Amino acid sequence: MAETTASSGRGDLDTEPDQKYSLGLPLRGLPTTTTGLGTGITNFSGQVAGVVAPVAMGWLADTFSYSAAFGFLVITTLLTAATALWVPQRVEQFTFPTAVAK
Repeated sequence: MAETTASSGRGDLDTEPDQKYSLGLPLRGLPTTTTGLGTGITNFSGQVAGVVAPVAMGWLADTFSYSAAFGFLVITTLLTAATALWVPQRVEQFTFPTAVAK
């Protein structure tokens, strides 16, 4: 049985850091004043994709063919891979504009 800790109440999150830090880059890289906004945008984007993809797949399969639907999957996968290669991978690579005092 997994041992629970007082920090999260779930021992499995304390022993598997990949799950614990799934939003690690936004949490580590954003200024503390915008951490909530960045996490919310990341979560919202994933939720929108989870709603749009099945609807688009069904529409493409009904309107055109299954080949078009699976082509949609291939294209979106390639776009996602290109985006992942383009986005900075380390916190040090991010730059944020500084506020200018007026």
